[in-house]
Amino acid sequence: MLSKKASTKVVLGVGFSFLLIVIIISASVKKELPAVSSSHSTKSEKVAKTKKTVTEDDFFRNLKGYLDDALIEAVVRTETLYVLSQANVRSGPGKEYKVIDRLVGAQTVEVYKNDSTKWKALTDDKGHIYHTLLGTKKQYEEAYWKSLNRSIRKFKNLGLITDIIEVDESHHKLYVDYNLWTYQLTQQARQNIMMNYALGMSMLIENKYLKRHVGCSIMDSRTGQRLISYQRSSNKFF
Repeated sequence: MLSKKASTKVVLGVGFSFLLIVIIISASVKKELPAVSSSHSTKSEKVAKTKKTVTEDDFFRNLKGYLDDALIEAVVRTETLYVLSQANVRSGPGKEYKVIDRLVGAQTVEVYKNDSTKWKALTDDKGHIYHTLLGTKKQYEEAYWKSLNRSIRKFKNLGLITDIIEVDESHHKLYVDYNLWTYQLTQQARQNIMMNYALGMSMLIENKYLKRHVGCSIMDSRTGQRLISYQRSSNKFF
């Protein structure tokens, strides 16, 4: 049996030998590893500094060679158009395809922006609409006002509306034949005339305050008395 002092010396000797082996191995490994040149490090830093954020336009430019430019534009660019009056949505680009839906004026649809064909394809494969039935918001407003004016002329020719007085930009008085207005039209028809007229007025007004307070009144052409009024902001008749 070794004495306590002798055993301590043995442990210290083994520990020192192990530490020496670790140092020798570490030194040899460092010699084998290739040194990173300073020029390579500088080049990496330059690349990092000049790296740009990939934008949407960069993405489309990178697609060149894989897809036709016109196809890329037609597929990914869309715009919102208004139905000018009424429009049939067909299952394909032509009258020979069946009608799958019917839209009315003021409804909006999403179409491919650079689609130059006569039949506009709706996004998400929702069908096709003939191009003349669609337009921008401004085109829709112009078409609506023309349609409303045709209706007003028709009512004047029938003797229903005898005169229109513009009280101010946001309020008009429509003078009507009392008997025709009261007995020849249903309540729904009378309300539709007032609502459509007020909507047409709002399209012509640029001032946002006046646009919110558009309204019209129906006047008895014989007595000049007010029969009913309509306020578009509250959508109420009074």
